[in-house]
Amino acid sequence: MLAVLTGFCLCGAVIADSLVYVTNDFALWKTSVPPCGKPTLLYGHDVIGSLMVPSPDGRYLAAKIIPEGAAIGLFDTQRSGIRRTIRTGDVGLKFLEEWDRAGSVLVAKVGRGMEGLHLGVYSTSADGRRKLVARPAAKGLLAANHARYSPDGRLLAIQGGDWLQIVRVSDGKTGFFRKGFEGGLHQLAWLDDNRLAVSSLEPDSRADRLVLVDVARRSVKPWVHGVSINCMVYSKPRGRLYYVDAQGADALFSIEPGTGRVDLLTLDDMTDIRGLDGVTADGKTMVIHASGPSPQSANGPASSVYGIWAVDLDTGKHTLVAEHAGPAAILP
Repeated sequence: MLAVLTGFCLCGAVIADSLVYVTNDFALWKTSVPPCGKPTLLYGHDVIGSLMVPSPDGRYLAAKIIPEGAAIGLFDTQRSGIRRTIRTGDVGLKFLEEWDRAGSVLVAKVGRGMEGLHLGVYSTSADGRRKLVARPAAKGLLAANHARYSPDGRLLAIQGGDWLQIVRVSDGKTGFFRKGFEGGLHQLAWLDDNRLAVSSLEPDSRADRLVLVDVARRSVKPWVHGVSINCMVYSKPRGRLYYVDAQGADALFSIEPGTGRVDLLTLDDMTDIRGLDGVTADGKTMVIHASGPSPQSANGPASSVYGIWAVDLDTGKHTLVAEHAGPAAILP
């Protein structure tokens, strides 16, 4: 189950970001953050929420579809029932990350069984044509798990099991490569055009640590310890990296990269935070997926509900956006 923030709409006197999410029955829905009105059904079946990403302008959503397997569905986020299929050939998709500046979708592809694990990152256009962007920089490496463009689009960070590779987009050459991250890598987030944070499993622990990578200085150093796995996101409007402490999932921590200052935002009645998924364009609202008080609790026995929540980053107040729907990603 995945949700992606795309575009915006007018909700009273407030400009609200649109939210697209997939439910357990593989249907694609659209709503808004802050919540405003009823959700709209965009497409009723076959959308795999764990692999999907919006276009830079929010007009289209690329998503892996079933039962196609090695194909991407291109959905119109402004009109219901519109889908175009992009064939990716007989090679399966390992990830579907983001769109490049040319309007192509970035994918990593693997073959059947172990045969294709050496294949790298490709750019797949709307007509199905594919262009190799990068391969792992050393032999014997498994295929990439994630890839992200730097804010200026000049560099592409590619993350594999225990390795990180930075590729220059202009010529496809590797400008930085580091292997041997103990415990493996889970997430990555660019902080600016030359620095990025990656999360890596702490040795002998079930928690992550954040590692700061400076591409220009070619340096790698530990930064923050004891972070909940898969719970970090950078907010450009606020200039802070948000994360959840591994010891408790009822609060948001944030760190300022320049000064190292750490702040805490307590979320009353929230538990089981499983993902931080983005901040709205105005920098005021964080979208998370977690468990919180059910709206029905006000009129009866206290109960909780898991879903997508909108959190006010100034006050900590939170509002349920969609029940039983999972991770979200903010549109750049």
